Amino acid sequence: MAPSNRNPFYQNLPLKSKIKLFTAIFFIFAPISILFVLSFRELPLLWYESLAWMAGSGLIAVSYAYTSIRNPRFIPITVFLNMLIIYILNTYFTSQGSSAGVVVRVNLQWLGFILTIVLGYIFFVSFIRGEGAKSIRLQTEISLAQELHTHLVPEISIASSHIEVYGKSVSSNEVGGDLIDVVEKDGKLALFIADVSGHGVKAGVLMSMVKSSIRMKLFDSDDLASLLKDLNQIVCQMKTPEMFVTLACFQLDGLNKSQFSLAGHPPILHYNSRSQTVNELPNQHLPLGVLPDYSFSVETLNLSSGDLLVFLTDGLTEVENKAGEQFGLERISRIIRNQAEQPLPEIYSSIIAEVQAFGQQQDDQTLILARIR
Repeated sequence: MAPSNRNPFYQNLPLKSKIKLFTAIFFIFAPISILFVLSFRELPLLWYESLAWMAGSGLIAVSYAYTSIRNPRFIPITVFLNMLIIYILNTYFTSQGSSAGVVVRVNLQWLGFILTIVLGYIFFVSFIRGEGAKSIRLQTEISLAQELHTHLVPEISIASSHIEVYGKSVSSNEVGGDLIDVVEKDGKLALFIADVSGHGVKAGVLMSMVKSSIRMKLFDSDDLASLLKDLNQIVCQMKTPEMFVTLACFQLDGLNKSQFSLAGHPPILHYNSRSQTVNELPNQHLPLGVLPDYSFSVETLNLSSGDLLVFLTDGLTEVENKAGEQFGLERISRIIRNQAEQPLPEIYSSIIAEVQAFGQQQDDQTLILARIR
């Protein structure tokens, strides 16, 4: 098996930049062996000996840099080959020479030192300038993507006579793949939370397409089963083969009649204010984007004043502590039971704080709380 490229920065470098980088390393380190050899000699090396030692020193530096970047496991092989180079140089290119022309040879060697270091510096500057300009351009594009993502996934804070909703999504990268949205139309409220597989800009682009598709579909119909079926076909057509989308949707009309459906998504937590218990509303379907002709069903849910619904993504439940234990749903259920009557932003903050104290964020973390009035 060929050595894997473990360095994403190096992997994304164009060939021209790679050549500049290793050429700079070669010339910067080429003179070092000459200085080392001269410390054990009275006379300077002959011109061809100097060139041989400089070439060997530069190649050794390049080999260590290349191996360290590509696959450090092969460093022992690199060490062996470099020792072989040193042995050859020491055997065939270290004659004592003569004292004739010593001054000229010394001057030429110092000129060689200066020229190689200058050349190395020039190649390094050229490499840094090229990659620096590219980095600035990429940072600008990422900043624009972040701004767009903030607009597409804003903090949600809604209060009506029937329901109160608060939610927020915190991405693990510059651009997240989680989606939260609330749509109010004709006295009905529809709530959506989705999680696109993967991270970064790629997931963020698909997330924006999913949100747009949901909004467009709701202009024609508020039927959740039909929406999920159409959305599934859209995701199947637009995604790359390894991607999929999990989604939870909920709809409430003005009479507190509600329905919901989950597509491969973590369960919805339902706090019943009368029994003061938390029940899980489990997923019963495949994620979006798995089978193009898949059909989704919708469940009804009886709600009472004071009931609380919790929608989340697995970026919260799958946080691990140092022992490898996941945060899970039960800890969130406990917080909900203990703080069910508190303002929604306070409940949100309590859950996020406990998750952050439990372990490090590795995925987008999204949480929506909805309380029936």
